[in-house]
This record gives sequence, C-alpha cells and structure tokens, in this order.
Amino acid sequence: MAASSRNTCCWPGPNQEVKGYYLVGWGRSAQYVSQITLQAALIAMAYRHAGCRQYLDEFDDGGYDDDDALNEWYRKSAVDPGLIIGHNYTHTELEDLNCDGAKSYGFKPTSIVSNVAFVGGILSAVSMPLMGAIVDSTKYRKPFGIVMAATLTLVNFFQTFITKDTWFLMAVLQGTAGVLSYMGLAMVVYAYVPELG
Repeated sequence: MAASSRNTCCWPGPNQEVKGYYLVGWGRSAQYVSQITLQAALIAMAYRHAGCRQYLDEFDDGGYDDDDALNEWYRKSAVDPGLIIGHNYTHTELEDLNCDGAKSYGFKPTSIVSNVAFVGGILSAVSMPLMGAIVDSTKYRKPFGIVMAATLTLVNFFQTFITKDTWFLMAVLQGTAGVLSYMGLAMVVYAYVPELG
C-alpha cells in the first residue's frame, strides 16, 4: 500500500476534499477558543467604558485578578455592604459601585455579545442567498472558500489587538466581517460534504 493512500487519524486517504474538511475542523476549533476569549474581553471593555469601578485603571494591575484592592473591596462588601474600604456608602453609591444600571453605548455591558450576534445574524440572513448562489451555481466555490478563510483569519489577527480604545471597533468587526466570513466558510465546507467519499 502506498503511503499516499494510507488512512490515518489525521489524513484519511488521498482525497484532497476530505483532507480539507478535516483541516477546516481544526481551524474551527481554534476559532471557538478565540471567540470565547474575545467575548470575555468585549464584556470587560464594555464594563470599563460604562465606568464600572472594578474595571477602571485604579484597580488594573495588568492581570485578570483586578488587583488586591478590588478583592478587598469585594470581601468587605460581602461582610457589610454599607462599609466598603472604610467609607459608609449610600444605597445609590453602592449601586454605582456594583454597576447596576451602567450603560455602554445605551446598552448594558453584558449585552455586548448578544448584540454582536444579533447584528451578525441579520447580516448573515441577508447575505446567505447571494453567498449560496455563488457557492452552488458558479465555478467559484473553492476561491470563495479561500477568500472567506483568509478574511476570517485576518479578522482574528486584527482582534488580537483589542484594547480599551479599540474594543468597540473590534465588536463591529466581529459582528460584520467575522460572522459573514465564518458563515461563508461554513457554507462552502458543507457544500463539499455530499461530494466527499
């Protein structure tokens, strides 16, 4: 048996489409991990934008533990909600510290991920008929898949530069180009499935 026709766990035979299908699966797994990380960062940056105390620079030591001062603040507030770091806060001040009612661009900071998904879903629903026509009715299925994969890779690359100044741009980028390129790539991959074998 020739080495090129040998079936292994990672390379199931000589069929290039099957190999491509497996490789896209690996890339999709990395994509899921990057999205989880991005979503956590977007929520944290939205809280920071809303002015929530635990995300402001006075508690930021560069790590995700948000400094010992914040941990002390939480410990004391759990024991006596009125006595936090030696100050008697009013109920309104406590709500401000706990970010009750905080808004970022008119929305609760926790809704940033669902808003990105909503925008992406609407754009996908509108663009899927055109993308489907390209994939199913033209000879450009493979080039279209390559463009979608490259776009998705570039979007993920740019999103690694998320900061407190660029987070909203990254959310817009994810809700538009990120979702459209992911859905376009998935469409191409699933269009090849009936031909695998």
